[in-house]
Amino acid sequence: MAIEGLQGLKKEIEGAINELQGIISSYVTFDGSQNIEEIHVLANFDRSPKQIVRDIESALVTRFGIRIDHKKISVAQVKGEERPAALSSRIKFSGLDLSISGLQMEAQVELVRDNVISSGVASGPSSKKNQLRLMSQAALKAVERFLKPNHSLVLEDVISVPVGNQEVILTYITSLSAREEMKLIGCAFVKGDLGRAVVFATLDALNRAIGSLLEEENEV
Repeated sequence: MAIEGLQGLKKEIEGAINELQGIISSYVTFDGSQNIEEIHVLANFDRSPKQIVRDIESALVTRFGIRIDHKKISVAQVKGEERPAALSSRIKFSGLDLSISGLQMEAQVELVRDNVISSGVASGPSSKKNQLRLMSQAALKAVERFLKPNHSLVLEDVISVPVGNQEVILTYITSLSAREEMKLIGCAFVKGDLGRAVVFATLDALNRAIGSLLEEENEV
């Protein structure tokens, strides 16, 4: 299928998903074989994640004749408020510093846990898309200071999507360990400060898994 045709199919699928009850926005990616690789969905709390996934599966089959493994569908739910700036009661967002020099940008994120400060730094080309990645990557590097041994966090993607008259940041992260690989998604509304929203969305992705990722307090 040509690129133009694939992009057209992507828009049609996203449009169909966005019509479903409880869906705010969706983002579809394809693999090298032009099959659906991932579907990321931002939804409200009108329906449970399982119901949303079933609705998407049904819509794909009935409207496009496409069957997809439910594991490829990630659902993030929001109430319309910005997510808290902490992974847990023990980790808090402390600061974000951005420095642009020519075509390069450096992002530094600072987190605090039990009076222990951890900073993460990421640098690279300062394109608009890459700026989001650098801020998210810096946040992940700061979080890694607090992780158990042999755990790693990989930023798969970070995007900005319009929701009504608001902007939402979505992050897609993989948590790697010797035992398992977890796919995580987070989101945050942009309320005047894009950088903070990127950091909050990055931390939000880790909320569900943070208990198993963090070092015990006496080990930090």
